[in-house]
Amino acid sequence: MNALFEWLGVDRVQWRALVRASLRVDFAALRGAMGQTAAKQTTRDLSLSFILYLVSGASPAVIVAVASDVLFGATMMITIVGFMVMSTLLIGEGSTIVSPSDHHVLGFRPVTSRTYLAVRVTSIVIRTIVITSCVAFAPVMVYLFKDGFHPGRAVAALAAAYSVGLAVTLAIVAMYGWLLRSAGPRRMVRYASYVQFTAQMVTWVGFIVVSQSLGKRALAGLSLSGSVWALLYPGTWFGSYVALASGQVSWMTIVPGVLSMLLLVVLARAIGGKLSLGYAESLGRLTSVAAPQSPRAGAAARWMGVLSNETRAVAILVRSQLQHDMKFRMAVISLLPITFVYMYMGGWPSDPFVRQLERGGHSGFILIALLILPTTLRRVLVTSDAYRASWIFHTTPSDGAELVMSARNIITIFFLVPYLFCLAAIFTYSFHNPPHAILHTTFIGMVSYLVLQFTVMMNPQLPFSMPLNKETQAGMTFGLMIATMVVGLALYGLLTAVIYKSALAMVAAAAVFLAVAYTMDRVTRRRVSKRLANSYYAGE
Repeated sequence: MNALFEWLGVDRVQWRALVRASLRVDFAALRGAMGQTAAKQTTRDLSLSFILYLVSGASPAVIVAVASDVLFGATMMITIVGFMVMSTLLIGEGSTIVSPSDHHVLGFRPVTSRTYLAVRVTSIVIRTIVITSCVAFAPVMVYLFKDGFHPGRAVAALAAAYSVGLAVTLAIVAMYGWLLRSAGPRRMVRYASYVQFTAQMVTWVGFIVVSQSLGKRALAGLSLSGSVWALLYPGTWFGSYVALASGQVSWMTIVPGVLSMLLLVVLARAIGGKLSLGYAESLGRLTSVAAPQSPRAGAAARWMGVLSNETRAVAILVRSQLQHDMKFRMAVISLLPITFVYMYMGGWPSDPFVRQLERGGHSGFILIALLILPTTLRRVLVTSDAYRASWIFHTTPSDGAELVMSARNIITIFFLVPYLFCLAAIFTYSFHNPPHAILHTTFIGMVSYLVLQFTVMMNPQLPFSMPLNKETQAGMTFGLMIATMVVGLALYGLLTAVIYKSALAMVAAAAVFLAVAYTMDRVTRRRVSKRLANSYYAGE
């Protein structure tokens, strides 16, 4: 091991100490360092994340069990493992590689650039191993016991899963590293946003296209073995490990296996080259360039004057976070591809007031996107790496309940309402009936607002007052997606099957929505006042 670290140019003692310190900081809440309440919540969120990752391995396990072609089943497993790792890292961990958050602590210490990069890559790889283990557990068990006891095949499947997880991790690190070198510190924050959005769109769209095409092949009883076109898909390269372990030794399995090894070498070389030599220096320049500048108070006052004091303060905070906090900007941008994918899955919308089966858009998916965006944004707006600075909320003459509700107002005014205007324009063009478009937009907007208000009522928190838990961020996002899919389709069915049937039902439903929203608002304010009186925010 010493020879390996020496060859890599990494100080083993520093690497081990810094990795241990990084993990202790990331899991500080789990160890009770932030109070018992935070420890319980983190434990609950981690447990839910593990369950979600384990459940995501159910579909490839079923395909592996029924597929007659070993290579096909392995490729499907690799596809889902790679998607889960990539989407998780892009949502929660990818920007860590270009975040200068720790450089102000370690930058002046005798830590080499290669060691500093190795520490961050190692922390990401550890998370990749955990995610891969959970997702691959079910299909690996199927490989172990399918048609007898086959430990070699199970080991090959596990090696393939870990290899594709490592490849995806190295690819993301190389992508952000290339951006750090080519864009430079001044354009880094802006260009990172574009890269984040593009990478996530490619990931989601690619996963949908590949999974649908492979699913059709599975239903048709076809196989990938013997198909030259399969060599063009990297998932088949890693899936060939299982085929080789099953005795399918031919150039159609050997060549993909060699290509997978070459891919790992190329990605490792891309990271260990110029990036590792100037990594710490690049972060140092990024820290100095990204330092906050004095805001233009006059420009802000012109368009924020209509807001209340607390809402204006939160709006200024959100604007500053978008400008200077790379992680916050990445978290916001990561929501857009998810909403676009759900809109794509729904197809072109059809008028829910008129039966148009020939057009047949599944517009319920649009409501799912509309539920995901504000509720996830709210979770983003209450977390921050600088959460300790929220002490200022307790020392200023501000209303704590108004501050909590201001985060909801910011999401509603600057995100939900513009989103609804865009949907209204799309519906108007699609329905060819503006009143129907406006009514439909109004009702799904009220449903989205009620769900947002419900999340605030259940867990009222001050803006940017909670630590960012990287370990559960992606898992909770996937959990929210599943929950909103169930709730969204049910509510959409209620709207179209019951409420839209008569004008009286729509008037009654609107009155009920307004009454429920008002009641939840009052309950939330009382809960916040009670928590503040008990020093909940300050003590925990």
